[in-house]
This record gives sequence, structure tokens and C-alpha cells, in this order.
Amino acid sequence: MLAIAPTVAGLPALSTAAELARIGDLPGVQLAQLTGPVTKQRIIDRLGRSRYDAVLWTGHGTPGHLVIEGDTVDPRWLAVQLKQAKVGLVILAACQSGNRPAVGEFVASFADVIPPTGVPAIVMMIDVEDRAAIEYDVALFQALAAGETVRRAHEVGIEAVAH
Repeated sequence: MLAIAPTVAGLPALSTAAELARIGDLPGVQLAQLTGPVTKQRIIDRLGRSRYDAVLWTGHGTPGHLVIEGDTVDPRWLAVQLKQAKVGLVILAACQSGNRPAVGEFVASFADVIPPTGVPAIVMMIDVEDRAAIEYDVALFQALAAGETVRRAHEVGIEAVAH
């Protein structure tokens, strides 16, 4: 799997190092990381290096955008990159990543755009606390590595947050 964990000046730091260490220690999980000042070009380059069964985006988001240093990633751009890279699953552990922006004209959300490309997507419809996102992500990937379906792994992740 590939974990994309951008750091963005001016936004609160997330506990991504601890999260990625826990995920990387899971049996059956091979973890590649894209961290630090993430750019669109770095995403393209990393997705082109290997075939990833899953991509985890752990960072800040707003309705209709994922935040990277000095820029944002919109749903259509990311959907194209994931489809071209033949990614098996994407998890956007970023606040509001499943919502559309509140603007006068229609702007798609990640939930609208990514699944029709054939890439299953798990997105966040609400603001998610850092601790909750970590517990969810770790439980989800542990369940996936154990052979659970995406649906069941998602349920396991939700259960982990509830405890």
C-alpha cells in the first residue's frame, strides 16, 4: 500500500508518523510512504513506481479538496491518477473528503468521482479527530491484511473508533 501524508505549513500537525509506524508493523502489509511537502508531481511519480493494492491519504481536507503544500487536490484529478495507476482501493482519511463544497455551481466530491472509475473509495463525511482516524485506519488495514472484504474491514474500522 501507499500512504500519502502531506505536511502543510499553517495547519495542525497530525500524528502520521505514529499512524504509519503502526500500519507498517501489521503482518501482511507492505507500506510505501509519500510524506513531507507533497506535490501533485510527487504523487504522479510515486503512483508510477509500483502497483498499489491500496492508497491511504492521511491529511487535511475540505469539501471537494485535499490539502497539500501551496495547492489542493481536486476529485477529478485524483480519480484520473488512481485509475491510471490501477489502484485497488483508496481511503481518504481527511476531514470532509466525501462532501461537496457549498458553492453556487456543482462541484463533485471524491465520493462522486472516484468510484465510477472502478476504484473503490472510503471517504470521510465529517470532521475526524486525529486519534479516531488512526484507530480506524489501523483496524481497517489489519482486517484487509487478514483477508476481510472492504465492507467488513470498514465495519471493523468503525468498531475500533467506537472503543
